[in-house]
Amino acid sequence: MPPSLLEKDRHGIEIINPKYNEQMISAAVAKIMGYVYNQDEEHYWKQGEGYENNFVYVTTKFLTVMEVGDIYYDMKDYEKLTIYATAFDDNLREICKKSYSRITIEKIPQVLQDKYDYCIDSYNLPEAYSNG
Repeated sequence: MPPSLLEKDRHGIEIINPKYNEQMISAAVAKIMGYVYNQDEEHYWKQGEGYENNFVYVTTKFLTVMEVGDIYYDMKDYEKLTIYATAFDDNLREICKKSYSRITIEKIPQVLQDKYDYCIDSYNLPEAYSNG
């Protein structure tokens, strides 16, 4: 059974459980946020699909304007993308609103706080994403 996704560090700050690897985090965030996790083989940024050509990309790496631009120019005109990242440039959300309007940036774990139930050990993730 997978470990709890969020936990509090010794200072009481919510963090992503270090027992989760990047693939487990992507699957968990996609599921919690209402996407069907399904990593696209051709496009690394299509990790899950929602409704009406809306995709999700989850990254624990620092997200840059350059990466967002590369993704945007790889997208089809009718596609939308929400990116959940642990860290990114302070002005990246504003840049997206002005230049990359079909991309939304959200921060992990802040975005999960309203949707996440603490102390639940499993969000019924596929066994492949379990450390157990």
